[in-house]
Amino acid sequence: MLKNITPHKVALLCSIGIAVVLFFVLQLLDINFQNTSAISIGIGLFAYLLIYTFVQQYFTERIKLLYKFISTKKDNFKEEAYRKSILPPSNINQLEIDVQNWASDETNREDELVILKQSETFRKDFLANFGHEIKTPIFSVQGYIHTLKDGAINDPNVRDKFIEKASKGIDRLALLTKDLDTISNIESGRIALHFEVFNIIEIIQDVIAEIDYKCEPKNINIQFDTSQNNNILVIADKQKLKQVIINLMDNAINYGNINGFIKIQTTIIDKRSILVEISDNGIGIETDDINRVFERFYRTTKGRNKCKTGSGIGLALVKHIVEAHNQTITCRSTINVGTTFGITVAQA
Repeated sequence: MLKNITPHKVALLCSIGIAVVLFFVLQLLDINFQNTSAISIGIGLFAYLLIYTFVQQYFTERIKLLYKFISTKKDNFKEEAYRKSILPPSNINQLEIDVQNWASDETNREDELVILKQSETFRKDFLANFGHEIKTPIFSVQGYIHTLKDGAINDPNVRDKFIEKASKGIDRLALLTKDLDTISNIESGRIALHFEVFNIIEIIQDVIAEIDYKCEPKNINIQFDTSQNNNILVIADKQKLKQVIINLMDNAINYGNINGFIKIQTTIIDKRSILVEISDNGIGIETDDINRVFERFYRTTKGRNKCKTGSGIGLALVKHIVEAHNQTITCRSTINVGTTFGITVAQA
């Protein structure tokens, strides 16, 4: 009973106690039993009304005070009148429920503040990195065009050289815009995935053939052993998965060492999925940066920044495509040892 105490119960318990004590006192004074009972009941009822009135008023005023302090917003005139005349409910249990709700709301607000602070940090980093990423090709193209405009266009050697460099800058901007648009479309669900069954080994071999020329300047050797299994059927969007493998291979080449290697492995995890891992023996990634490499334009260690090429959002695009397939992507790395990216693919 004490657990769910209310003003009514307090008044009732006190009045019963007073009536019982008064009854025995009157009995000791040898007063008639009927008179004793009537007097005890009468005093008990009076005590109940008196105690209930005062307890109710006491609790009400204290609870109103609690409501006033717990409330996190300033009341307007109508709300203030409402609190004075109506709040709070007389049931103490309702107060307990309200306080628990407020406590829960406060916890939720703290969580929201943490998320907002993280979002603010991400926004600032994103804008700074995006600005850094986009200004390089813009300023370079601007410089080449102004130089040509100022007279260099009359020199065939300088003209052709600068037009070629300006063209590369424009291509980089176009790639950046295309990748950003692709990520935006994937996030909003505007790009539908076209699932089909195909041999992932053949896709990997096609990618190796397409990007092998990029390995020549660094003399990077690509290792892909298919002697154990050259036919692994998966179900996915063929073109999107190929784009994922191309981006991961590009990343391994860009950050790989001269005379280094890239190793590709496929492992059957179970009857439902396989694991594709692409490893390099390049400069690696700092531990603190590993969880952020999939952010758009995130700039990691200085060593990787020096090697940075492409649109700057290749890994972010990879992550979005993989997660759109309801699969996972992982990264493990050690500085000056190398990096391994792994993706899972649904097995057909």
